[in-house]
Parts: sequence; C-alpha cells; structure tokens
Amino acid sequence: MKNNKNVKLIITIVLAVILSLIVIWVIISLAASKKIVDTIGGARNNVAETNAATVHTAASVYYMNYLITNEEKFPETTIYCDGTACGEGTPKSVTTKLLDYNGPIPTSGTIMIDSNGIITYKSSPNLVINGYACNYDKNELSWMCKND
Repeated sequence: MKNNKNVKLIITIVLAVILSLIVIWVIISLAASKKIVDTIGGARNNVAETNAATVHTAASVYYMNYLITNEEKFPETTIYCDGTACGEGTPKSVTTKLLDYNGPIPTSGTIMIDSNGIITYKSSPNLVINGYACNYDKNELSWMCKND
C-alpha cells in the first residue's frame, strides 16, 4: 500500500515537472515569435523604402538620359504610377512607360520632374508600393514607409 502511494506521488511530481516545462516552452516560444514577426515587419518596411528609392533614382536617370540624347531643354514632366508602369497618361492609366527599373511598380503616385531635374511628388502618400505608403523627406533625402 505504501508503494502505491509513493508511485502515485512520483507520477504526480513528474507530470507537474513536465507541465511546468511545457508552460515555460510556450512562454519562450511566444516571446520569440513576437520578435520574429517584428523583425520580418521591419525587413519588409526596409524593402519598401529601398523600392521607393529605386523609383526616385529611375526618375533621375530618365532626366539625365533626356539631356544626353536631346539638345532642347527638358520639358516639365508628370509621371504617374498605376501598378503596371510609371509613365505618361493619367493617375489610373499609364499609356507610355517612362521609368525603366527592376522592382515592384508603385500602385499609385505622381512624380513631377521640372526643367532643372528637380523631382517632387504631387500625391499623398508620394508612392504606394506593395501596400506600403512611402513619403520622401527632402530634408533627410530619405524615404519613410509604413504599412497601411
């Protein structure tokens, strides 16, 4: 009879230890998964900012190519991005692709290039890329994107 009580006590202690270990493992897993999700979100945000910078660089390249291949002054140009291309047309329908680059195409955005090559953005947010609203900070010369 005494052996049965000891066996039951040992089984109870072992089960309590196993349950405690499982609870600790779950807590650690939840903490780690939140950190992983935050890291992935930050990485996606950085990718959106890099993609926006690529579009900005493509607009600069467009301006420079025009100066190299044409003798006349660069005409002020409005470039729309509609998710299929960035070029001439309307905000909802680009008819002639002007910007050539590798990367995702913004689903919306209006880019102005003046006759001196100054690039400004006439839409708010400036560009939307993969669901991220991106705005150009001309003081910092950098992009800030956030997921909408």
